[in-house]
Amino acid sequence: MFERGKLYKRNRIHEAYNGARQLQQQGGILTPAGQPFLVIITGESGARHGYHDHLDADGVLHYYGAGQNGDMEWSPANRQLRDHASLGKDVHLFREVSNGGTKWLRYDGQYSTAGHYFHENAPGTDGASRRAIVFQLVPHDELLDDPPDDARAVGAIDGRWTMDFAALRDLANVSLGQQPASSTGRRRLWERSYDVKVYVRRRANGICEGCEQPAPFNDRKGRPYLEPHHTRRLTDGGPDDVHHVIGLCPACHRRVHHGQDGETYNNALSIKLKELEPPR
Repeated sequence: MFERGKLYKRNRIHEAYNGARQLQQQGGILTPAGQPFLVIITGESGARHGYHDHLDADGVLHYYGAGQNGDMEWSPANRQLRDHASLGKDVHLFREVSNGGTKWLRYDGQYSTAGHYFHENAPGTDGASRRAIVFQLVPHDELLDDPPDDARAVGAIDGRWTMDFAALRDLANVSLGQQPASSTGRRRLWERSYDVKVYVRRRANGICEGCEQPAPFNDRKGRPYLEPHHTRRLTDGGPDDVHHVIGLCPACHRRVHHGQDGETYNNALSIKLKELEPPR
């Protein structure tokens, strides 16, 4: 829906996606009503409110939560950013830029929350020290479709296919929460993405969860080939959570994305998924 590098007017985003709530007009975390995504905004103007967003050496964006004065709390906006994967919501990052003397928002891409930590003695708008919530965000592009060429990583993925199924489900559902270091959160985010993918294929047990027909062929490892599909959106690539991902054969997957009845079929899959994976 957004084009990377393109400039947008903030008020147009509000108008287009029903996010024009009065309390959000100048906030950094927008939660458009009824939409499966969040919009987060970073830029130099946040510094006067004590927000010191920055990239670290690992390429992780340290993003300050919502709240200008007093200790930051788990407000609805902060909770949605923390729990966006379980809520089935994408996170789209925009950066404030100036072009010809006019302020714009440049779309930088989709991100996933890899955890958070607390920054003590962070300044507020009023100059008083307070406790800030800082999210660790990773570009979604870095959640690769294939494992890296690392024997330990490949071995860990293969191990997910033989471990106890209930234990795998627990891994796929784990909350990343507080992380001791951004590198730890980044690795755990990558691991959880694969926990979900393997879990969904094992849950399907070789049978497409859409048409209920056997997988059409085996993959290179000899396992029935099915593709994870995110039912909360008609384009894949969103955050991984077992409650929003279903295992489909290639034909059903393409039907969702390219079929004349794609949206209707996706809605039917969402209903079926609630039976396969009851809501928490």
